[in-house]
Amino acid sequence: MTDLQHHVVPEAAPVVHHRSALVWWLAGGLALALLAVIGLGAWVYSDHHQSTAQRDAVAAVTAYTDAVNAHDMAAVKAAQTIDATWVSVAGGAVVDGPYAGQALVDQETSWISEGLTLETLGTPLVSSDQQVVVQTHATFSDPTAGGGGAVTYTLEDQGHGLKVVSAVFVVDSANG
Repeated sequence: MTDLQHHVVPEAAPVVHHRSALVWWLAGGLALALLAVIGLGAWVYSDHHQSTAQRDAVAAVTAYTDAVNAHDMAAVKAAQTIDATWVSVAGGAVVDGPYAGQALVDQETSWISEGLTLETLGTPLVSSDQQVVVQTHATFSDPTAGGGGAVTYTLEDQGHGLKVVSAVFVVDSANG
């Protein structure tokens, strides 16, 4: 037998099933797409929920401010909790207050009789659904009284919507 007569039979190579690899790629791609859709849904829900909470917080502060500006004590009482507090601070020191509960109602009655007006300057900043910071200018009937600064309102939901539980008016040092 010569070398030419000797037949070399090639070794059999394993057959790769391209179809099973394709199925795994498709399954992985579908799983990834499903995770992306779930993530997008969670993000949209979170964004919507946060926007709703922010709108509610700004609406509560606006209701309080509108009640003060309308000089409507019943509406002021409805926009705040029974034990609400108010304090004014300038240069790191308390300059007015703190007033709480009935003392605040008595003080608000005095402020309203003096023609208190709270002017919101710019867009309120919502740091959470519980705190809203508002650049404000306060004026009274007496044009020499009042001044500008920022009010930080802390809100509380007592089952009937958000209400003002405290307000800290930090008077701008240039105006205080």
